[in-house]
Amino acid sequence: MQPAIPNSRAFDARFRCPISQKPSLIRADCNCLGRGAKRRYPELNEILATEADDGLEYDDNRRLDGQCQRLRELIGERERCSPSRVLLGGSGLERIPMIAAALGIERIIRLEGDFHGYDRHSLLTGVERITLRVDPKTRTLSPEALAAAVRGLGKAMLMLTLGGSNPLLTPITRAHVKAAHEANPELVILVDGAYRQYSDQFHLSDLADEFDRVIYLQVASKDIFLPGPRLSWVVPSARFAERLTQIQAPFPLNTGGVRQAIAMLERPELLAALRGEQAKARDILIEGLSRLRLTLISGVAPWVVLQWPGDAAAVVRKLEDDYGVLVQQQIHAPLEDSWMRISATTPEEATHIVWAVTLIVVQGIAH
Repeated sequence: MQPAIPNSRAFDARFRCPISQKPSLIRADCNCLGRGAKRRYPELNEILATEADDGLEYDDNRRLDGQCQRLRELIGERERCSPSRVLLGGSGLERIPMIAAALGIERIIRLEGDFHGYDRHSLLTGVERITLRVDPKTRTLSPEALAAAVRGLGKAMLMLTLGGSNPLLTPITRAHVKAAHEANPELVILVDGAYRQYSDQFHLSDLADEFDRVIYLQVASKDIFLPGPRLSWVVPSARFAERLTQIQAPFPLNTGGVRQAIAMLERPELLAALRGEQAKARDILIEGLSRLRLTLISGVAPWVVLQWPGDAAAVVRKLEDDYGVLVQQQIHAPLEDSWMRISATTPEEATHIVWAVTLIVVQGIAH
């Protein structure tokens, strides 16, 4: 199917962005605070200007004083768990090989279409990778099918992104966690709640109480809009807590990043407002791009996945070169070559992206 060229008169004026010169780059990534956010929320400028005075703060996840303890207290409030259960550390992708090593994991299981960083970290040497197929048309995997897939695999770590927010937007729920946990008594389940804000599954740390082989992972880049500090936290089931504390202590955390995280968590109303901006941006992407009659995958997450009926690589290059938009061309099964993932964090960014893609359709490139 060819893209639909909008009638110039009927095309909604909200999707017209006359920009006289090439704009600064928009990295279409839901990790970042996008164009317009700092203007509407001036307190962000003060928060993000925080600098480290002494470089790093070393936290052994046991100290009961200092900034890290204050951060744990705020995270405990957000996660509805005791601060003593919150283990701080570096980026989420750095935590995965550390957890695997600490627990003697030699197999990593991920869903097809899920984030490839899960099992492609350079530190995961000698670890077997297993990918579970997901139907690209329905984008579903039932709890029963997941249970059948992990049964008999022995000791392994299963990565699950809850809430239908992996790149393929596969809906994964607590029922999947329960089914996998019951199917394999040696299975460790790492629950990634990066996009919990867009589902009805916000409080996920209690999974580490309900099941004795669960590790809940959250990252500052997704949860509180702070990609720079490379900060994450985990809440493990009790049987793993001591081992994970020992293997990661002491852990150097960026002092400025810790202060930024504290400042953001002390302003829950600001976090809610920024999340609302992302939701508006996602809805603009869906509405604007749907008019072009292109194949579109959308869901609760703050992005869409768009299929271009031709050379998607040429479109990706043109978006960057002519319109200052960086998008991710999908290169892994089941979404390959002709697919691109488009994110926006503010309505301004989403409007600009829709305008740029529309102009490329009108110009007739690569189809």
